[in-house]
Amino acid sequence: MNNQPEHRDIGNGWKLRTRIIAGTAITVLSNDPRLGEAILATARPINTEDHYGCPPDHPATHDPSYRPTPPRPADSTHAVESISICHYTTSTSPNQAQAAPLIASARTTGNHTQNLLTALRTAPTGSGPNEPGNCAPEASLGNRLMVLRLHFHDEQPPQDIVLRYSGCVRNGTDDGHTPRHLTRPLLTEINNNPTRLDEGIKPVFDLTNQ
Repeated sequence: MNNQPEHRDIGNGWKLRTRIIAGTAITVLSNDPRLGEAILATARPINTEDHYGCPPDHPATHDPSYRPTPPRPADSTHAVESISICHYTTSTSPNQAQAAPLIASARTTGNHTQNLLTALRTAPTGSGPNEPGNCAPEASLGNRLMVLRLHFHDEQPPQDIVLRYSGCVRNGTDDGHTPRHLTRPLLTEINNNPTRLDEGIKPVFDLTNQ
């Protein structure tokens, strides 16, 4: 059940308003009490998928060895209608597992979908940029990943592509068949959404600079 929000004054009229919803703390910073309360009132638990098509949890967030189901040969002949971009925090130990690792989401349409799809399919095979010596083994995969969920025009089941960017190894995309590098065109399309990269090694962030 939703509880009453807790308020914390941080000065100059600004307040942090926090409400626990389905076990998750939702915090809004605002200097307008009505706006802050209105935003908190819109928060709802996600049961299956949010309105962008992203599930609140995904196997890739808990299993470092996870790979998606490989695309079927016929999938390349189906037109992609849109792509859900699902941004997750990952679990590095059972004690850190979260009920809802989804932290941001978006969904592409039109030319943005085609640009993102082209960037995914034309990236070099393999993995990178990587810097294996810059992370402790337990932190080598980082604390963030994205799942790109391809939706088809003809109601075929969606296809997932895992995008790792926040660690020192295995950065890149993986559709379950062919791992590919992160590239400037790919990350440019990703960063055109609220799902922007928020941590990682310098060679990855260099790809986001125009």
